[in-house]
Amino acid sequence: MSEVVEVNEKTVRCDGESLCEEKSSSSQGHPAVYLKINQDLRAECPYCGRIFIYKNLSSFFIATN
Repeated sequence: MSEVVEVNEKTVRCDGESLCEEKSSSSQGHPAVYLKINQDLRAECPYCGRIFIYKNLSSFFIATN
């Protein structure tokens, strides 16, 4: 199952590192990518499948109109 992360920004960075506090020192991650939140209010990392959900709905619609 993919990790789901709630965010307040419309552009997010993903490098594949775990967001939990128990980071493994052997974790390599993946190249950093910057993803833009789409009209569905989400973005999915093409490398690791992590899903970013935009949680500040009011400012998203004000900024896109």
